[in-house]
Amino acid sequence: MLNAIYMKTILKIKNREYVLFLIVITLGLGVAFYLYSLDKHSLIYYGDAVSHLVSARKIVDWADNPGLAQVGSVWLPLPHFLLAPFSLIDPLFTTGFAGLAVSLPSLAITSLLLYRMILRQTGLSHIAFVGALLYASNPNILYMGITAMTEAPFMLFFVTAAYYFQQWHENLDVSTKSHYLLKCSIFVSLATLCRYEGWIIPVFVTFFVIIFMVRKQIHMDARHKLAAILISILSFSGIALWLIWNLHVYNDPLEFAHAQYYSAAFQALNRTNREML
Repeated sequence: MLNAIYMKTILKIKNREYVLFLIVITLGLGVAFYLYSLDKHSLIYYGDAVSHLVSARKIVDWADNPGLAQVGSVWLPLPHFLLAPFSLIDPLFTTGFAGLAVSLPSLAITSLLLYRMILRQTGLSHIAFVGALLYASNPNILYMGITAMTEAPFMLFFVTAAYYFQQWHENLDVSTKSHYLLKCSIFVSLATLCRYEGWIIPVFVTFFVIIFMVRKQIHMDARHKLAAILISILSFSGIALWLIWNLHVYNDPLEFAHAQYYSAAFQALNRTNREML
């Protein structure tokens, strides 16, 4: 009897997840096609969206030295690798729908994970459903979820990391805790390869894990505590990879921070806006 009730509850939750996913996908497609019907350039008005599409295509389709040489030093690389296959399809590339092919599934999966996280915290599926829809239907989030901007993939990896971090924090089984923490660290490292504001996340993850291991999990042996701390440090791997790439290609691990024409420092020194301050 209890098993039947449990299975019925699980089935109901899964059905709501499917419905949520379809709602977000349908909403995104509807908004995208509506905006496109009003203005053919509505998905590429962000200058950065065009830059991301071009950078992605240059990796595989560029007359002058295509390939990894086109990764560059300023834009973090992961969103461009995700966009690359879709940017090769000319109708998607020229209209901006190549960005939607990456960002909209990212938005839908992020909403699904938020639903699971809220459900785990509250135990109320209707609250979780509304909370996830509020996120997906936010106009700014929704627009970013149909363009070639990097916010949607970043939020996908960030929220996925938070989801597994929640699982790790609440799971009492020592044998499975490290499994969740490893997934968390992997997705944090992926987030750091999408947007620079994600670079602070590994600091907090590692700091929290150290504090948690020292203060809370006193029943764990030193080996498990050390393993958890080392796994959390893996969340820095994305940052390390980018620094190594800049060092290898440009002989400067911080090339992205002061590259000519693109860096914040160059823009601050050379744009006329500073004269108005």
